[in-house]
Amino acid sequence: MGNEQSNRSREISRWSRLPDKEMIAALVRSRAQPSPEVLARLVRHVAQAGFDPGKLERATDELEGLTWRAMALRRGDRIPSADRHYLKHVGVHQEWPVGTTLQEYLETARRVVLHSEAGIMASLFGGTWRLSFLLEAPVVGAHHGSAWVVVEYQVALGHWWSVYRPWNGPAQLVQDKRREEVRWLRRLVSSAT
Repeated sequence: MGNEQSNRSREISRWSRLPDKEMIAALVRSRAQPSPEVLARLVRHVAQAGFDPGKLERATDELEGLTWRAMALRRGDRIPSADRHYLKHVGVHQEWPVGTTLQEYLETARRVVLHSEAGIMASLFGGTWRLSFLLEAPVVGAHHGSAWVVVEYQVALGHWWSVYRPWNGPAQLVQDKRREEVRWLRRLVSSAT
């Protein structure tokens, strides 16, 4: 047991010298639990990462016809990643109340990532490592979906992959058969799980 703890300490010490993005990649591929310092760096990095500001995504059928930034969207139009996710989850799926702004949507995601009670789950999804931050974050106003918010961070990209309210709360992620090598870096702190 002492040798295993010593190896873990050396591994974590090596991680602490890596840039944040590389440290996160090393952590999710390992079996080790992060130290509080490594976990704090991971959280700060993911909170600041946001959606990739340089990534344009294609508008899907469900976004066609919406007006965004004085433009009627057509299927295939290329729009910023944050905008596409906002329109999908707030505008079309109505997971947030009508009137929620893009800035409020993004700020909700940052608060979830930074919250000390948010669960942090690492998983391999479609061959790509993801970190999922989950927090019960009830919202005032009519909306669809649960009271939970999920922020998905794609490790290889170094940016958020999606921000949404799962229909079935945490069970939607935990029971998803497409996720492999699931492990908690920080367990949820909630009586609802």
